[in-house]
Amino acid sequence: MVLKAFRLRCKDVEAELPTKIESCYFSKFHFEKPVCFRGFRFLWTTGFEGSRFASKAEFTDSKFCAVSSFKDALFEDFVDFGSSIFYKSAHFSKSVFEYGARFTLSRFSDFAWFSKCRFNSGSLYIKKCIFQGELDLSQVVVVGDINLEGSEFQKSLQINHGQINKNVALDGAVLEQDLTLENCVVSAKASFSKMSVLGNASFLNTEFGGSTSFFEATFQGRPPNFAGSILHEDTDWRSVSWPSSPATADEASHYVRAYERLKLEMDRLKRGEDELFFLSLELRCKAKRDGGERAALIWIYWVLSNFGQSFWRPITALIMVWVVGLASLFSCALTLPQAMAISSSNLVAFFGFSRAYISAELLQALPWWTKLLFAGQTVVSAVLLFLLLLALRNRFRIK
Repeated sequence: MVLKAFRLRCKDVEAELPTKIESCYFSKFHFEKPVCFRGFRFLWTTGFEGSRFASKAEFTDSKFCAVSSFKDALFEDFVDFGSSIFYKSAHFSKSVFEYGARFTLSRFSDFAWFSKCRFNSGSLYIKKCIFQGELDLSQVVVVGDINLEGSEFQKSLQINHGQINKNVALDGAVLEQDLTLENCVVSAKASFSKMSVLGNASFLNTEFGGSTSFFEATFQGRPPNFAGSILHEDTDWRSVSWPSSPATADEASHYVRAYERLKLEMDRLKRGEDELFFLSLELRCKAKRDGGERAALIWIYWVLSNFGQSFWRPITALIMVWVVGLASLFSCALTLPQAMAISSSNLVAFFGFSRAYISAELLQALPWWTKLLFAGQTVVSAVLLFLLLLALRNRFRIK
């Protein structure tokens, strides 16, 4: 029945068809006319290694019940595997697609190998697919796009040493394990919007030549590794969900390196706000890694200024210091204007207002503990004024 159905669909194929039914081997066949395997059910091991498809090839809604291999195949026209199911491993390594390929809505129950494939003038569409095994796209060359939007990866996705001349899209994709996009060149737009990576993500030594979006992306493992990567100046980090705080000091060391790399890259691109944001993440992880006094200083820096990003926090703290001084001096039988003047002068003691406008007799008549209060106000206000100026400098990009 299998051979009969195939003969009916490919009446004009000149190649001699196999006679064995234990498996379907079409290795090194030359399909001159369009071939239609729509809805076909391959019950046994299927081999199209080295075959040439001179016209369109359609495998939509097909089911590959055993191992299927298209290694070294040449597709001279568009090929469509949409809505197909691969129950065992699928091999497309070193195949050449002249006009692209479509695997939209397909399911791969085992490994899927596309390593060293070439897409010479078309794109690779793997939208809304389910991969229960690993997907390997290492060393692919794609003149068009790679579209993986909405796909689900239950194992890792590997794209190493690849060259994509146009766009890469992983919008809405869910990766339950690792994402590896290393040593690649993406010449145009890269979009990872609303992508979720439950494992670790690595973009090591990858160059992004066009606008890149991580809008509302989620990283639940370690922070993504961008060591050696070159990001485009139009990189969108809005609403990204970053990993929770590291549990151990050793884990925090990995977090620090990842955030430090992103901070340096944002500094290179003159992206001030993003640089400060990644600095804040880096410092939080350093507090976990180092502990002790350094962690305490980092915590104080965060409370008083949100790592140099907030000028309202030091202003609020200055008001609180002024109110404490006012209340303390007012309790010493000073009038309200006198208490306000002395507390205000202590906040800016370097201007010498207390000596110019407040008599020495009045100051000497105050209790001894007010001298400690004056010294505390002066030191604390100096720190807060510095943090206020730092925040203003960061906000208005003053170098």
